Amino acid sequence: MKKNLFRFRLAQLRSEKGLTQADLARELNVDSSTIGNYETGLRFPRPSQLIAICDYFGVSVDYIMGRTDIPHMAQFEIAVRGLPVELQELLFENEALPVMEFVADYLEAGVPLDDLRGFLTYISKIRQKIQELPPEK
Repeated sequence: MKKNLFRFRLAQLRSEKGLTQADLARELNVDSSTIGNYETGLRFPRPSQLIAICDYFGVSVDYIMGRTDIPHMAQFEIAVRGLPVELQELLFENEALPVMEFVADYLEAGVPLDDLRGFLTYISKIRQKIQELPPEK
């Protein structure tokens, strides 16, 4: 796991909310030095504390740990489950992170499914053409 990325993500999330380390410590019921230690990488939270931090900021553990760059993966997955099967297949066929992030933005913005279908179909065609290219010498 990327414990190093955790400290940066925590500091970023705290900063985005306009909180000081002391503010966040009060919210999580810990000493402010604990938050400082997390952000400098001197300490790492227990699993229960890690979950509390993620719940507070509304992000997934995968996000705060650096396993994904999609902060709300659970919401993304729920939204994807509501898509027609053909779109789910297109999406996971094109699971490169930038595509996933773009689709997450599409879903959050309420873009019509026909537009999403067109986008994913276009990406699939591009991937096919790339795969058909002769290998470089």
